[in-house]
Amino acid sequence: IPARPTWEDLVTSMFLHGGWTHVLGNLWTLWIFGDNVEDRLGKFRFLALYLLSGVVAGAVQVAAAPGSTLPVIGASGALFGLMFAFAKFFPTQQFLILFLFPVQARYAVIIFGVIELLSIMSNDRIAHIAHLGGALFAWLYFTFEDRGAQALSRWKNRKVERAHRAVRKTQEEVGQVMVD
Repeated sequence: IPARPTWEDLVTSMFLHGGWTHVLGNLWTLWIFGDNVEDRLGKFRFLALYLLSGVVAGAVQVAAAPGSTLPVIGASGALFGLMFAFAKFFPTQQFLILFLFPVQARYAVIIFGVIELLSIMSNDRIAHIAHLGGALFAWLYFTFEDRGAQALSRWKNRKVERAHRAVRKTQEEVGQVMVD
């Protein structure tokens, strides 16, 4: 990704990978988490979450390390967004870390996040900040989606609520007149 990437650079970088192990690792992660998350969100929202997590992950990496020579390629940031979504929807679902340790999804995502956070300063040529950016975007996506749905519901029900308030006010006024 160039120093001042366009959104096209950020999207296309998600489809580039640093070798077969990188591709296979990302495909495996997509296979583990993607199907269940897509079933819960639907195709359109799944695709939006996936692509936006990847774009934001790349943008966060570029913003956090301007001028870095570290290439930001791959879909790992988008996959961290999917892992967050999986843990949100299926928090008690267990899977094996390193094929040995059974861990609930909610704890596994925290463990992976802490590992990424601790790995930021390593010189392993992995964009750890991008991974965290993908997970952060997913958290923001669901937080604001829930708040947006609540605001939309309140807006749709505003006439009904206004009528309820008018009825309560009238009842209070009638009650006050009866007391006097």
